[in-house]
Amino acid sequence: NISTDSILTDALKGKNASGVRLITLARLNAENPMLERRLGSKANGTAMVLEAAHPLLVDNRVVGAIYAGILLNNNSLLVEKFSERLFKGEKYRGVDIGYVAIYQGNVAISTTLRGKTGLPLTGGLASDKITELVLGKGQTEITWETQEGIQYLSATEPIRDHDGKIIGALQVATQEEPIILVVDRLVAGFFVIGLLGVILMG
Repeated sequence: NISTDSILTDALKGKNASGVRLITLARLNAENPMLERRLGSKANGTAMVLEAAHPLLVDNRVVGAIYAGILLNNNSLLVEKFSERLFKGEKYRGVDIGYVAIYQGNVAISTTLRGKTGLPLTGGLASDKITELVLGKGQTEITWETQEGIQYLSATEPIRDHDGKIIGALQVATQEEPIILVVDRLVAGFFVIGLLGVILMG
């Protein structure tokens, strides 16, 4: 039954459509039984997928749709691409300078943040502030986050499905200490410039 899938129904009406959606485990299993294994024990009955559909035309008449989807749960491909584009693989004191995380609801389902074992820290819960303001009110929020003993400055925005409903969040974070060092250097630089100006004017 695809009547609840607005991306597919739009394609069957002759429109190109794409977006992020939640699908049931029953449908996921019907699409590809191997994918359900990726969800782990914390699956809550649904999975987050990135979908795209294109109408299939014969003599200018829609006769079907070409459909494709990518499971985002425990899939590092997308977050790794985001992270590489944003942080260029930079590290600070041996730790990635920043991380990217995708939340389904308030649960992290994909992230570049890794624990001491080297495995992605999926399954963690979003902070109360993110749950309330980002997931509840649809705001983009700047927060301080502590992960694995390291302080991060993060920006989190809601993920909306094809119908505009908030179904999760995308979080990008960078370590606090390198930011402070850059600010300190800028302040010191401005101080030196100002001091030179006073000396030259005097």
